[in-house]
Amino acid sequence: MAAMFKLIARFTKNGQPLTGPGYLVRFLDRDLVKDDLLGESPLGSDGEAGAVCAGASALSLDSPGERRPDVYCVLYLHDTMVYRGETTRNVDFDAPRGPAAQAATTIDLGTFDIA
Repeated sequence: MAAMFKLIARFTKNGQPLTGPGYLVRFLDRDLVKDDLLGESPLGSDGEAGAVCAGASALSLDSPGERRPDVYCVLYLHDTMVYRGETTRNVDFDAPRGPAAQAATTIDLGTFDIA
């Protein structure tokens, strides 16, 4: 598992970037007992959130040998959950993702349109 990786997600509303104070995105690893917090970030002016995480943050007592975590993100507005993304299963943090070295450690969870 990569020592460090970056998770990113974008949020839109009616096709426009979702922005504003109070939005927070949490990136999590789904586990059997308790999901692991991988990182969190406010939304940028382009509706994007990103967090740099340590590969070890996906390891926990209920998943001691996990090599490919199940990752999802949750959008909050002032501590109230607004949206929960679908889980991306068996994310391979070591898989190449593009020609640039930095791209190899970036996991793009996609763009989510909030109704």
